[in-house]
Amino acid sequence: MRESIQIGRHAQNDIVLPDATVSSFHSRIYWDAVQRSFFVRDLNSRNGTFVNNRRSASARIDGRSTIRVGNASLRVAERRPK
Repeated sequence: MRESIQIGRHAQNDIVLPDATVSSFHSRIYWDAVQRSFFVRDLNSRNGTFVNNRRSASARIDGRSTIRVGNASLRVAERRPK
């Protein structure tokens, strides 16, 4: 499993969003082993990162979360082992 997934406009990100409202390196999704949860952290972006329509510097996310980065909305989905 990857330690994190980075989102932004720059080609070096894991998720590239070619949108002028997205910063080059906008936000990062990562697993926190201590809290046993996924989080999204804003990387000092100009327009902010929103989780469920609330601007957040850092927020826990789950299968009901929607992350908004610029004009893009990313829906978090849970996949349970069979």
